[in-house]
Amino acid sequence: LPPTFSSALRGAPLAETPIGSCAETIRTGRVVACSDIARDARWTPIWRDLCLAHGIRACQSTPILDAVGRPSGS
Repeated sequence: LPPTFSSALRGAPLAETPIGSCAETIRTGRVVACSDIARDARWTPIWRDLCLAHGIRACQSTPILDAVGRPSGS
């Protein structure tokens, strides 16, 4: 990802919901795809605008599991 996207993530509201398919992946523990971030209701305006401003139009989130199999990231 471009450095401008990475720097925008610093201090971003991670507790804000919904934050897209990444949050759903962590909540469900399943792979979640989003084919159109601009129209997907799982994305708040802040996160939607950040992604779209950086050319991210779709995504797929895969859970990162901890040692006992609980989702801890995506």
